[in-house]
Amino acid sequence: AVTGFLMDGQLCVAGNCTSDARLKKNIQTFSPVLDKLVQLQPVSWNWRAEEFPEYHFGSGRVSGVIAQDVEKVFPEMVSVDDRGYKTVNSGKLPLLLLQAIRELKTENDTLREEFKKERAEMQQLRAEMKEEAGALRALVTHEHETVAVASGR
Repeated sequence: AVTGFLMDGQLCVAGNCTSDARLKKNIQTFSPVLDKLVQLQPVSWNWRAEEFPEYHFGSGRVSGVIAQDVEKVFPEMVSVDDRGYKTVNSGKLPLLLLQAIRELKTENDTLREEFKKERAEMQQLRAEMKEEAGALRALVTHEHETVAVASGR
């Protein structure tokens, strides 16, 4: 029996959701979403509750996203209700955020590796410059001594 969770269409949105790989087929990873996700602007608003009493909106301030904005980048998350107003399936947002975090982690790991390589190269160049500076000092000192000896000082 399936109990203890809330299904919204094909998405488990709350509770303890069945997720065993042995029960699934045609598993596909998400495409990159970070560039799309950052186009969404979290906002807060007050509902026009007195103008739309049939929606039973509360009077307090609410936070979320605007359906028309979401539709531009994730059209599959937006539907239209029976009155013609747009709705957002916000249950998918946590999965998109998880994918974006994974993308940021990959980018961060890559940048860290590049930084380590650059740092190692810089340390190597510093060591070579110190060595060359020492050799140059020795050469200048030797030349100075040679000139002093030749001039009889």
